[in-house]
Amino acid sequence: MTSNHAKAATLLKAWRLYLERPEGLSDAELAAHLRVSVATANRYRRQLGGGKITAFGKYTMEPTNEDISLAEAILARK
Repeated sequence: MTSNHAKAATLLKAWRLYLERPEGLSDAELAAHLRVSVATANRYRRQLGGGKITAFGKYTMEPTNEDISLAEAILARK
């Protein structure tokens, strides 16, 4: 896997972690999940759009229209 692919995979994992946790994640929690430094987790969060603050030091990401469409398609198959 190239460096760009590895970073893209890590950003996707971070995005999923945010979507799975509506209560939010701190940069330290994200860093622990991704096994990176807190500074790197902070940079990843900002690259994903900065996030919305849910509590002191915790951030969450709003699902995109594509995320919602995919979820609806999956639910419609069941």
